[in-house]
Amino acid sequence: MFRPVFRRPSTNFCGAALELALAISGFAPVRDSKHASHGPVIPFTRPAWAAFVSALVRS
Repeated sequence: MFRPVFRRPSTNFCGAALELALAISGFAPVRDSKHASHGPVIPFTRPAWAAFVSALVRS
């Protein structure tokens, strides 16, 4: 079974961070770093993730 390699951003806010795995073709799986070993993984498509990040930057 393939296990994605999750990376944390270089900055986080009060210990809260999302981890992102980019090695999966077409998808950007995201998980909460506080629950990395047992929490859910949300499999965004790459375009959906890009739209989400763009919306955050604009706000």
